[in-house]
Amino acid sequence: MIGRRIEHDLGQQRRLSVQLPEDYDRDARAYPLLLCLDAQWTQGTVSDTALLLGLARRMPRVIVAGLGWDYAEARDIVAARSYAYSPTAAAFPPEVVAPNGRPLVAGGGPAYLEFLTTEVLALLTRTYRIAATERVIIGHSLSGLFALFTASRRPALFNRYLLASPSVWWHDRVVLSLLAEGGELQGSLYMTMGEGEITVAGCSMIDTAHAVADALRAKHASLDVNFEVLPGEIHQSTIAGSVTRGLRWLFEPA
Repeated sequence: MIGRRIEHDLGQQRRLSVQLPEDYDRDARAYPLLLCLDAQWTQGTVSDTALLLGLARRMPRVIVAGLGWDYAEARDIVAARSYAYSPTAAAFPPEVVAPNGRPLVAGGGPAYLEFLTTEVLALLTRTYRIAATERVIIGHSLSGLFALFTASRRPALFNRYLLASPSVWWHDRVVLSLLAEGGELQGSLYMTMGEGEITVAGCSMIDTAHAVADALRAKHASLDVNFEVLPGEIHQSTIAGSVTRGLRWLFEPA
C-alpha cells in the first residue's frame, strides 16, 4: 500500500478509514480531504484514482477518508445506509428492496448529518492536517442523495461535491424542495447519471437530475455545476467513471 491507512472505530458498527498520502509524515502542509460515503464501494476507487491523478500532476495529493459500516454482509450495510442516507421518513418503493427481502426503514438523514458534522468532521480536522477550504464529499445512489441533503442543510461543510447516480427520486423528489430551502452554495458540483438508469417510483432518474442541476445553477451563482450522462452505464456501474471524470473536473486547472 502506498501511503498509510488508519482505522477509527466510531461505535454502533460505524467505521472511518483514513488513507494518508505517502509524503504526509515528511511535510507540514495541509491536504485536501476527499470524504467517501458508502466507503465499502467508493473508497478503494477514489484512493486509486486520486493516487494516479496525483502522480500525473492532474490533482494534488489528498487525504481520502471512507465513512461506512463494520459489517461483514452486504445486507446489513444496505439496511444501515438506507436509514442513514434518507433525509425524510417515507416508504421505499417496491422496486427497491433489501438483499434479504426485509422492508427498509428510512428517515435517519438528519441524525446522520449531525453525526457527520459533530463527530466525523470534528475527528478528522483535529487529528489530520486538512485544508479548511478543500473538502470534497463523494456519494453514490442514496449517499449521493445524502450529499445533496448535506448541501441544503450545511452549505459550508464542503466546497466540492462528486455525486454518482444520486437517488433524486426519493420521496417524490423532495431533494428539489430541500435545495430550494437551503443556503447559498459556493464551489463546484459534479453529478452523473448512467445512460441506462431506470425510472424509480415513477421518477425518471435522468430527468430529475437535470432538474436538480438546473435548479442549482439558477440559485447559486458561485456554484459551478457539471452534470453528465455516462454512455452505456447503469445505476450500479457509474462509480468508476464518475470518480475518474469527476476528480479530473473538480481539480484540473481550466
